[in-house]
Amino acid sequence: MTTKLALTSGGGGTLFVEDVFATFLYAGTSVAGAGPGQNIVNGINLAAYGGMVWTKVRNSTQGHLFIDTLRGPNVAVSTSNSLQGGNTTYTSSVTSFNANGYTLGNDSSAAFNAAGGSNYVSWTFRRRGKFFDVVTYTGTGVARTVAHQLGAEPGFILVKRTDTSGTALAYHRSAGATNFFNISGQQPVNASSQFWNNTAPTTSVFTVGIDANVNASGGTYVAYLFAHDAATDGIIQCGSWVGNGSASGPTVTLGWEPQCLIVKASGAGGGSQSMLTITDNLRGMSLTDNQYQQADGAVADAVLGGQISLRSNGFQVIGTSAQFNTSGATYYYVAIRRPQRPPTIGTSVFMPEIHASPGTSGNSNVTFGFPPDLFLTGLRDSSSFNKLFAIDRMRGGQGAINGLATSASQGETSAGVSVLFDRQTSINITDTGGGANGDFAGRQVLTYGLRRAPRFFDVVLYTGTGVAKTESHALEVAPELMIVKARGGNEGVVYAAPLGATQALALFSGTGSVAATTSSLPWANTAPTPTVFTVGTGGSTNAGAGNYVAYLFASRPGVSRVGSYTGNGGTAGSAGTSQTINCGFSTGARFVLIKRTDSAGDWYIWDTIRGIVAGNDPRLSLNSTASEVTTDDSLDPDNTGFIVNQLAATNINVTGATYIYLAIA
Repeated sequence: MTTKLALTSGGGGTLFVEDVFATFLYAGTSVAGAGPGQNIVNGINLAAYGGMVWTKVRNSTQGHLFIDTLRGPNVAVSTSNSLQGGNTTYTSSVTSFNANGYTLGNDSSAAFNAAGGSNYVSWTFRRRGKFFDVVTYTGTGVARTVAHQLGAEPGFILVKRTDTSGTALAYHRSAGATNFFNISGQQPVNASSQFWNNTAPTTSVFTVGIDANVNASGGTYVAYLFAHDAATDGIIQCGSWVGNGSASGPTVTLGWEPQCLIVKASGAGGGSQSMLTITDNLRGMSLTDNQYQQADGAVADAVLGGQISLRSNGFQVIGTSAQFNTSGATYYYVAIRRPQRPPTIGTSVFMPEIHASPGTSGNSNVTFGFPPDLFLTGLRDSSSFNKLFAIDRMRGGQGAINGLATSASQGETSAGVSVLFDRQTSINITDTGGGANGDFAGRQVLTYGLRRAPRFFDVVLYTGTGVAKTESHALEVAPELMIVKARGGNEGVVYAAPLGATQALALFSGTGSVAATTSSLPWANTAPTPTVFTVGTGGSTNAGAGNYVAYLFASRPGVSRVGSYTGNGGTAGSAGTSQTINCGFSTGARFVLIKRTDSAGDWYIWDTIRGIVAGNDPRLSLNSTASEVTTDDSLDPDNTGFIVNQLAATNINVTGATYIYLAIA
């Protein structure tokens, strides 16, 4: 096993957080130790660089287990208070470290890979300068230094004795070297020179004192070191906040949005007031729910109401639980940046899906091949409810969800379904009595899954002030299409770059089919930039104390295209000729949204799962509750993008008319 650390990827290109960290959710496959095992493919090259796998079964009382490349496969230690022994062998657990993840054997202990309903989460950390390192050392009984290769000062150090029983202990930069965390005991932060010898770590060494849990003579230890990197392009930070006990809790500015938080509460009361927790955006870190793991215990996933609201430049604490926001308590965190690699193929960030509704009290597991951040869902053949519903991860997905109808000026609604986002490549929709998935057994449900990714798609939540202001986003390029919806009601408003910031389009029924209007209210006549967008003083985008969600799209070569065209096909209301819309694709568009801007026209949508063919193409309208139309051929396929045909049914190629579109490859 190599111990090489790298600041750049192979070949000298940019190394993204996806190269060194992954949260991965999976179900166990081994039956009573008889197999099978499974490969966890998370994109982390442990074979070349080394690192650590932290695993926890989510729905039973197994402990937190850490296996690393220095101690080797199948050998674990734990931070859980019930598992304070040294190195423990779990036969056929993590059996190998691979170039794209790791392999699980047929472990029969339920700790790593048991079938029969066991669900797991793993957090994989690759060794890399200014991010993470693993160190093993032998104690001397007298204060000493231990070398590391972070190339930065550690922000958080977790130490565990491996030759015999010992309490897991930690250093955190915000608590200082005169203090220590007893991870396993759910105790408050305490002061002692016996652990870090009152000496802060440096970019090359850390110091241990004389306590047997960190430096007994002849004792062996493993240390996991997490860097603190405040650089603009950094991917990990360690800091703290002080709770205020209010739902309008402290805001932490990182310069980027986190995907995972490790949080230690310092409260003197013990228990949850002193707990070490880990939460991530795959299991749930949203306005309505936070799933967290108690890293010092051996309990199942716990779900709180919304505790952490993610922002493009950090996060805000919005709950009042002891784990995150007791008034006056200090909370120490390790924050890891959200995925930052721009997509190169459309299938990695967008997938259409059709499934049969199971009816009342049924459920559907809808697979996209990636963890979606937004899905649009609705029946293809019904006008009995407002479709499609937009449901996103940032607003929440445990229990009744907050759906927003694309065809009505209404606020959030449960849409008659509950949604679980906490899947690796899918979502689970359960009918609770009506809505997009239920009461229509056997009828077809159309669902689009989209994943947030730089230069393609982003989701932003914000609160209005009634005064023109900017909101940060993480697209890294200027948004070209923005759909903003007041979560408490009112119409949806759309910005389109081809129209400019002096104009806006309405999305919903009744007004959704009209032409673009000129107004300074939605966007304050200010075009968005690669870091912010501007909202004006109108209630549709910025009413005082109003809550909003914004969906932002950009053109990404080979993946997506936001554009415009002028029709050349003939007269409105009659058949005419066609034109090809070149989006720069090589295999054609799998999704197309078109809206006429100079006159009335629906927000038409087509996709390849229902059919973009040289014949009739099923279409729906975002601004309408009408059933799918299957009797006209308004769109045809083309490898570079798509072809628009002038037909009276849609009028999407009227000579001289202007249109905007969003296409996804």
